[in-house]
Amino acid sequence: MTDRSTVDEGRDPKEVAAALREARSVQRRAEKLNAAVSNLGDETLKRMTNETVQAAEAAVRGLMRLEQKRRQHLQAILRRL
Repeated sequence: MTDRSTVDEGRDPKEVAAALREARSVQRRAEKLNAAVSNLGDETLKRMTNETVQAAEAAVRGLMRLEQKRRQHLQAILRRL
């Protein structure tokens, strides 16, 4: 089994930042879609768009944690120097 911390620390910071920007963009779009669908009265669409918003929020949180973990790792390295 691969150590998760080793894998996370090896991520390219530019790739993580780009993925976070995309996830935030998707989150904003999902929220707009959810607002538009809420006025239509279709419960299935409301549920689906709510799930989409929740998934986008989870992706943003996960990427933010990954970015924060990476920063903390770099700060720890700098403190050792």
